[in-house]
Formats: sequence, C-alpha cells, structure tokens
Amino acid sequence: MTCKKENPKHEAQSPDVRSRIPNVFLFLMLTSLLLISGCRINYTFTGASVSPDVKTYSVDFFPNNAPLFQPTLSQTFTEGLRDKIMSQSRLNLVNSGGDLQFEGEITGYSSSPISVQS
Repeated sequence: MTCKKENPKHEAQSPDVRSRIPNVFLFLMLTSLLLISGCRINYTFTGASVSPDVKTYSVDFFPNNAPLFQPTLSQTFTEGLRDKIMSQSRLNLVNSGGDLQFEGEITGYSSSPISVQS
C-alpha cells in the first residue's frame, strides 16, 4: 500500500489566480507610464538683459556628475538650454567660442512624485 501526500507548493495555480496576473501586470504598466509621462524639465529666463554688442552664444556639454544617474539627463539639459536661448533671444548659436559661453556640470537633481488632479 502506497501513501501519497499532496504538496501544496507543487499544485498548479488556480484559474482565478492565473486570470488576475495579466490584470495586475497591465495595471503596473499603466501606472509606470503615467509616472514617466509626468516627468519634464522646465527652464525659465526672465529679467536678464544682453548687451547689444553680444551676437553669438555657445553651450558646452553639461556632464552629469550627480549621485543619482539618469543616462539622458546631460543630453536633454544641454539641448534644452541651447533651444531655449535660441527661441527667446536674438543670439546666434555657434559650436564654440561664442560671445556668451555656457558651461557647467550637473551635480545633483531630485525627483518627486506628482499626482494627476482633475
């Protein structure tokens, strides 16, 4: 006579549990997408006056030396700064040696959650 013990660890998952897994996965993906789409960078330049003899500007690459590393932050910031100055001033962008030169590094940044409000 053989005695067979059932091991609950080896039992197949019930159909109810298997049907919930895609829903949980979908919920997590949608939540992640909402959080990511809420991230943005805003630059504002107000109150500055530029001498009339200044005609050009250059923006050097801003390396990311922050403790929290986000791979595209340096490129995004550098391009955003170039575009913002170009769209809000009369200055012409040059690759290097502009009348105004912007250079620096990113030493820190923070990220905080935001909630969608109606």
